[in-house]
Amino acid sequence: MRHRPAQRGPRNARLPPRKPSEYGIRLREKQKLKRFYGLLERQFRRYFELASRSTENTGEQLLTIMERRLDNVVHRLGWCPNRPAPASW
Repeated sequence: MRHRPAQRGPRNARLPPRKPSEYGIRLREKQKLKRFYGLLERQFRRYFELASRSTENTGEQLLTIMERRLDNVVHRLGWCPNRPAPASW
């Protein structure tokens, strides 16, 4: 059975999914953090630069900075049901 050029044939259906590259893994983790804390790329980059200036572990420092944000603290205290809610107060 022949397939038209733009359609996938049965050969592609049998291939196992590719293992993500190191770059892909790090990008996925960064996107998870940004979505979890509700940040835009510029905000995230600013916090990362701030964390990388520290002498301690950059990843742990970055999480510390994110956890100290007011919207996150309000959410952790249970004063609002989700993270985006404090922004609407």
